[in-house]
Amino acid sequence: MALSSYRARDDLFALRQAGATQVVIALPWSLIAPHEDQARSNHGGQTLERLAERGGLGPDEAVAVLEDRRWHRMEPAMAHAALARMLTERTT
Repeated sequence: MALSSYRARDDLFALRQAGATQVVIALPWSLIAPHEDQARSNHGGQTLERLAERGGLGPDEAVAVLEDRRWHRMEPAMAHAALARMLTERTT
């Protein structure tokens, strides 16, 4: 699933200025699919497929879904760091 906050070079510059060392632009479907119920809960009943059609999730939205919790705002650099950590943990 694509992350909706990745838009252009300006976004990358802003993330780097905020201290981000890694930027996640997409997640494997197999990582987020088991959290479908949380995605529906957080997004008014929309499926992950529908959310993907509409541009994907923001990094903080993806973290909330993957942590099976309600959404709350996170600084983008922190959200990307959390996603990178989740991806690394998944592959090790």
